[in-house]
Amino acid sequence: MPDTIQFCGDSCCADTDDNAWTTILAKKLGAIIIGKGKGGTAHEYVFKTFNPNATYTVISWTEASRVHVPDRDLDISPAVQAYSTPNDIFPVTDKLWPAAMVYYKYIHNTSYAELRQQRELYWFDQAVLSQSKTKIIHIFIFKNLYTFTHGYTFEIPYTTRFEIYDEASNDLYSNHLNHKDNKLLADELYSKFTDPLLFS
Repeated sequence: MPDTIQFCGDSCCADTDDNAWTTILAKKLGAIIIGKGKGGTAHEYVFKTFNPNATYTVISWTEASRVHVPDRDLDISPAVQAYSTPNDIFPVTDKLWPAAMVYYKYIHNTSYAELRQQRELYWFDQAVLSQSKTKIIHIFIFKNLYTFTHGYTFEIPYTTRFEIYDEASNDLYSNHLNHKDNKLLADELYSKFTDPLLFS
């Protein structure tokens, strides 16, 4: 059976075009991509999509303040506060948009969200990843809140290491990175996956 690789997480591992670090890494490892991230998702999306049978796994852990709405398969982030009018994600007829605005204004607590994410990542690490043989690398996108027992954890967050681009429709960027940084990240991940001291 051929080797497989999955990318679990948010938009930072959602693109799989030829210039994306996800695709470059898969080719270097000789692995078939069997899963990719989804833009705007909270960390619960990783729990939902993780395949314990993949040969390789890269997880991009997003910010703790995103709130998952299970029945909509939608996640809401503090970014909704920046919108003064409904948009493609929250059309004018969608009652979720004003509800999200009220939630982040009056109820949300970032410190509590981070504590909750730490607890859930601990559970995922000990209860789920401990039962999997997949080789795992964890990348925190915004803030590193947990060091995993199972798998290798990059210490420096994605947004600290790289300049992030939001032009999703621009073919000069993939996974919010320019082509040079996509190749750089793919090379670094490849060196970790092939390091016998990390993964035997």
